[in-house]
Amino acid sequence: MKHFKFGGSTAARTIKCPSWTDEAAKNPQRSGSSPAAAEGTVLHGIMEKLIEDGSILPADFYDTEHTVDGHTILIDQDHLERLNMALDAYLELDGKYKFDDVLIEAEFSLTDHIGGTCDILAYNATHVIVLDWKFGQGIAVDPVENAQGMFYAMCAEQTLPDLFKGKQIVIAIVQPMPSRHDFGTLKTWEVPAKHFSAFKQTYMKAVKSKGYQTGSHCTFCAGAATCPLKVQDASAALRMDATNLVSLSAALALATQLEPWIKEVKKIAHEQLEQGATVEGWKIVDKRATRKWLDEEKALIFLSKLRRIKKEEYMAPAALKSVAQLEKTKFDMSVVSDYIIKSSTGTTMAPASDPRDEALSEASLRAALNQLA
Repeated sequence: MKHFKFGGSTAARTIKCPSWTDEAAKNPQRSGSSPAAAEGTVLHGIMEKLIEDGSILPADFYDTEHTVDGHTILIDQDHLERLNMALDAYLELDGKYKFDDVLIEAEFSLTDHIGGTCDILAYNATHVIVLDWKFGQGIAVDPVENAQGMFYAMCAEQTLPDLFKGKQIVIAIVQPMPSRHDFGTLKTWEVPAKHFSAFKQTYMKAVKSKGYQTGSHCTFCAGAATCPLKVQDASAALRMDATNLVSLSAALALATQLEPWIKEVKKIAHEQLEQGATVEGWKIVDKRATRKWLDEEKALIFLSKLRRIKKEEYMAPAALKSVAQLEKTKFDMSVVSDYIIKSSTGTTMAPASDPRDEALSEASLRAALNQLA
């Protein structure tokens, strides 16, 4: 699958902040994806299978494991409910527009740098429907003036002009939220021709423009860490007197805006240190080691043979208590010391002056293992 410089998921950001790609290019390539992104990829893939083969049901995927970028997603009851809701919404949409044909995960492009993969492009004699699956449970997505949907329509029209001729474009968002019973899974917007025309002009103008603007579109921006406006805001925040009630409201608003930026800067720095890069004044150290069972099954067998210890002392209620749970009671931990291991759960950043020993980076560990091979 080709990676385009300008894609659908970043269409709104490109319009608001045309220079975001310049900053993204300065920042190191991110490794892997988040668990939420991996989950979305898995659910997208399952929906593709469900639509391609009507004999398959969401229940067929229950309790199956799927690994994406190192994250393993186990399809549970919540996933199953979302998949069923998404499939019902798709069938509702098909029932309304009676699709003549459906293109799944089709790639469309405007230029070598502008394009992307559309989840669903369906059509009949009078309508072209651009459908986007949204499995995130946080922010509700609205199809009205949806830049991502119109972006895919724009690219698809360039690729298949005859298909769009004289037809009404429809943006459909399918976002199943089991916890939000008041929230409709399927939302659609029939795009007025003048809106679509204006979007195309605005978007192409933005691609050729330069400039920065902060806002909600900054979320997930790969260039946030070096964004000049964010850096400027951070400098302004340092000069503010947070103890002055007159300026407290403005200081709080600025702090709220900077929180995602601060988190992103720390995340990138930690990733670079893990890869063996030097970040002056900083190092990685092991997180505080936690005690856990070396082999839970063997520990349980051992404890069950000790008649002097009652079962309710180490069970909670149907499973063996964790080491931390036992430590909070009057349980004699020396009895099970041979079944406990103390280990760190990863690394964290610390100033170079921190007394803790610097941890081995992933790159250093790989180099050491290669020498042993």
